[in-house]
Amino acid sequence: MKMAATIRIFIAADLPESVREELARIQAELRTDKFKFRWVKPENIHLTLIFLGDVDPGMIKSISGAVADTARCHVPIRLAIQGLGVFPGIRRTRIIWVGITGEVKILRELKSSLDRSLLKVNGLKFKPERRSFRAHLTLGRAKGRIEGRKLAAAMNRLQEVPSAPLTIDAIHVFKSDLRAGGAIYTKLYNCILSRENVSRRGAEM
Repeated sequence: MKMAATIRIFIAADLPESVREELARIQAELRTDKFKFRWVKPENIHLTLIFLGDVDPGMIKSISGAVADTARCHVPIRLAIQGLGVFPGIRRTRIIWVGITGEVKILRELKSSLDRSLLKVNGLKFKPERRSFRAHLTLGRAKGRIEGRKLAAAMNRLQEVPSAPLTIDAIHVFKSDLRAGGAIYTKLYNCILSRENVSRRGAEM
């Protein structure tokens, strides 16, 4: 019997159009310096929380259920984009990204809750990352060697980018299809963060 093909799955939050427009503007500024990056299309940029990789299609229902149950226990999160950074470092840049500020502690708590929930999904070979979660939005991936000094100068010029607001009120289970023209992302399941506890959070602040 032929086994079903796996599908690439990740869990992420969508971005409002205002944030995507700001990310596109930053990319345009960096393009003027002719850096060798493979730029991510603004419409394909997400705030990724967990990348599960190749998953059996039969697991999607259980994964989505675990994500939805977790989302219901967390409130919407108020964030904003701010500053630029690179992985792993300026001398050998592989990824350039825009940082996230605001209620990042609450975002990390959501990420940790998702990790714990997914560990309980039977049959899912999931291992949480050992390194601490650092929320970011990937702008591009290096296609070759990037001149560190020149990139640092460009990043310094753009560090004071407008802090576009970003409220996370839902997270999604996405399917990723790798195509010759780039990845195509499809939402398989929407998981709404509970609003029942918003007033309670306000009373505690």
